Amino acid sequence: MAAMKQHHGAFKVTGAFQAAARPLYAGVVYRQIRTCPVSVRIVTMADLKPKEERHSLQELAEGPYFILALMLDANSLCRTDATCRLLRQLNRAHIGPWRALGARAFHGMELEREGTFEQPQPEPERGELCKYSGRKLARIDWKGRYHHFRSDVPTFCTPFLGREISSVAHPDEVAYFRCRLCTDVLGAEYEQGVYLEVEVVDNPDNLSMAVVDFEAGGCSSVTF
Repeated sequence: MAAMKQHHGAFKVTGAFQAAARPLYAGVVYRQIRTCPVSVRIVTMADLKPKEERHSLQELAEGPYFILALMLDANSLCRTDATCRLLRQLNRAHIGPWRALGARAFHGMELEREGTFEQPQPEPERGELCKYSGRKLARIDWKGRYHHFRSDVPTFCTPFLGREISSVAHPDEVAYFRCRLCTDVLGAEYEQGVYLEVEVVDNPDNLSMAVVDFEAGGCSSVTF
């Protein structure tokens, strides 16, 4: 009996140790779920490296883009126009690639009532001035003007519309090209002259060609 009581007292002592250990165990759990202070920040090697300054395409627009765009043809420029609004605005700018492409393709050519490609002829019925200012040139749709020249330069005047003449109403009919050559511009740059080619499919013996100087009132002409 004395041994059993002694053993039972040992259990009481053990229970006392368990009760004393409970607050310590609870404290350990609380310290484990604690988070790091807000002021602590992990620094990596990437943060220690100096940051490179990056520029957007719009900030570089006045430099490399216009230089690269000068190497594109009409089809490539149309594809860049379809990519985003920024490139479409840059391509149609006053110093953009559409104007540069048209100036190279139609250099020394002009259309009646249209003028040259880079110098549009003013319309008197709208009260426009004889010379275009820089602000008015900036509002020109250079892409639309390029396609207009591309479609109208190799065509004939009325009554023969289009690029081909398949029939004539009178034997002595005269057909004029819509495109005019600026001899003052071409003569100052090309000493060897200007090359012009017209394809005649049928009746070559009944056709004659003539070059007329309209600045002299049409009186000066050379017939071939």
